[in-house]
Amino acid sequence: MTTKVVRLLNDILQQGRFKKNALLLSTQSGFPIATDLVDFLTIKCGLDNRSAHSIIGLVARRLINKKYAEITSAMLYEAGRELGIKLKKFNENDFSKLLDIKNLIELRSSRGGAGTKAVNNMILDCRKKINHLRSFFGSINDAAFKKTFYLKIEKLIKRYQ
Repeated sequence: MTTKVVRLLNDILQQGRFKKNALLLSTQSGFPIATDLVDFLTIKCGLDNRSAHSIIGLVARRLINKKYAEITSAMLYEAGRELGIKLKKFNENDFSKLLDIKNLIELRSSRGGAGTKAVNNMILDCRKKINHLRSFFGSINDAAFKKTFYLKIEKLIKRYQ
């Protein structure tokens, strides 16, 4: 079964085509930056998580059927006032960076992130592991490996019966 999954994944990666423009366009609907805005309000404005969520939730409800990029800092301040939440002044430039989805993706630079550098590093790691496994499995006697593998599996099953 594992072999079939690996082969399927290989086929997808070899033959799959990704429509970058369509993927980018799909980010324009909904409110994909809501979590980032909540994080922004907690970090830059010192709000607690619940207050930040309340402000962003109110703004998001008002932007239904509109593009998230239409959000303004004035909307955040107004929502905060309506909810009785004092919002500290924040840097407009930092705020505007959140509205650029490409920039936001590139900020995901840590291991496992969606930024270009993180993804390229993950691909390199995977290639190294694949090459290691190819050389490992290429250097062993297939029949002997299977026999040892199955014996260990049987032992493990018997332990739990």
